[in-house]
Amino acid sequence: MILKTFRAPSMRDALVLVKREFGPHAVVVGTRSVKAGGFLGIGRRTLVEVTAGPQQERPQPRRADASPARPAMDARVRQTYGQLVAEAREEAVRVSAQDLRNEMTGLKDMVQRLIQETRSTREPDVPGELFDLYVGLLGNEVAEDMAKELVKTIREELPESQWRNEHRVRETLVRYIASRIDVAGPTVLEGPSPRIIALIGPTGVGKTTTLAKLAAQFKLREGHSVGLITIDTYRIGAVDQLRTYAEIIDVPLKVVLTPKELQRAVAEYKDMDFILLDTAGRSQRDVLKMNELRQFLDAVRPDETHLVLSSTCGQKNVESVLERFNQFKIDRVLLTKMDEAVSFGIVLTVLQKTRQKLSYVTVGQDVPNDIEAGQPRKLAELIVPPLTRNAERAVP
Repeated sequence: MILKTFRAPSMRDALVLVKREFGPHAVVVGTRSVKAGGFLGIGRRTLVEVTAGPQQERPQPRRADASPARPAMDARVRQTYGQLVAEAREEAVRVSAQDLRNEMTGLKDMVQRLIQETRSTREPDVPGELFDLYVGLLGNEVAEDMAKELVKTIREELPESQWRNEHRVRETLVRYIASRIDVAGPTVLEGPSPRIIALIGPTGVGKTTTLAKLAAQFKLREGHSVGLITIDTYRIGAVDQLRTYAEIIDVPLKVVLTPKELQRAVAEYKDMDFILLDTAGRSQRDVLKMNELRQFLDAVRPDETHLVLSSTCGQKNVESVLERFNQFKIDRVLLTKMDEAVSFGIVLTVLQKTRQKLSYVTVGQDVPNDIEAGQPRKLAELIVPPLTRNAERAVP
């Protein structure tokens, strides 16, 4: 393959140069950030450097009975995909959400072509008729072992003559994935009140806004009495943000600094239907603060502890978070920022590894509207790759 290196201020500009040189089916084999220009280190700019080449003739996919091949994921594919996604997410602070979605779509197309070029190095248990589906699942950040399981499900449930029928394949997958998504349904008042609900999770996932949405749901739509408590005194403006929400919703708010103060605040809310506890975001790597969080939770033993995770997190980050937060008694999982996610396979990873039910998902910043109970069918349709244009026009 003839390779050429392009430099541009952003990934989007670099890809324009790549397509101009090699056409729309160019293959990206590497990306990195470089410093250029300036004088004596002053005024240097960060550029995106992309190495690409023209598309090569692709080998035919192996049949299911082919001889064993090398390990599942070619190292070059892993490295390139990780770099492309990292570069694209860095660009998110400078482009609009729609631009980011368009850019990620283009990157996924390139990665899929790169993966297809290395079919001869993949495991032989993915039939050619289902290989594009398999690639699409990986591109949607479905874990590799789960993607294989989903392909296996199609092979077992549909005859080979139906493997190219995208409508049948997609509907079969949606039903199967929906059956694997266990949901808790909306929280209801049951047993003795007050019912204490705590939201925990890493930094930046939107716990405070989500807490306000739940408070508004319980108070304004269901008519329950609600008390708010926050132990998030680390983040600048966190208390003021929640106090503003409390005033709008017309619910009381208490700020506590110690587990003892938390116990007293809960006692003062004894006549409430719900007590919602907002916690500070803890880095899963900060052992001291994780231990501090455990002391707060042990002091009141919430009836429900929701682990709040962002749908925009990557697989590795989510796995790291789950490993650390599994030390707590987690009753439910709550996923935020579904409206910002560019892939949805992370939903399966989270639910599979936590083995907990999904409570709510949030789909925007509007309080109280942009929150809803998890719906298996709706989530499954986001996870399964969409139909191609030809399939959309065809009659199922």
